[in-house]
Amino acid sequence: MNTAMFFAYFAFSMARHQYVGLGLAVLAGSLLLFSLVSMFLRMRRCSVNAEAEVTAILNGANPRHYVPEYTYDYDGVTYKVHPKDYSSQCCYQAGDRTTLRIDPAKPEKFFDPKRDVRNTVIVSIGLLFFLGLGIVLMLMQPSA
Repeated sequence: MNTAMFFAYFAFSMARHQYVGLGLAVLAGSLLLFSLVSMFLRMRRCSVNAEAEVTAILNGANPRHYVPEYTYDYDGVTYKVHPKDYSSQCCYQAGDRTTLRIDPAKPEKFFDPKRDVRNTVIVSIGLLFFLGLGIVLMLMQPSA
């Protein structure tokens, strides 16, 4: 049996739930890989430590969504920044001090190890669940 015949046999012998499982596994795996790679690239790009103060806690459209506003100095310039994404859990209070990692080429770009790693871990756990679900659906035998 050649390779083309094998894939044709494999494709036509799969049940609908197995196609859904394959799609779910590929999508969740891709998103998981993208999420982890983008976090590690941002960690590498943001290579300079900067002591920052949390000057305010901003609310999103939903009052239970929070984003900290940071102020820090780099190269004689004061930056006032906040992450682009909101979080449902606030890990800071106004007046807290933290260490941010900033991009020396673009000092307004930063990485908050405390907040960003936690958010990536939460997203990764959810994506791992869907990846596992997709694999289970793929391995299920079609009902007669």
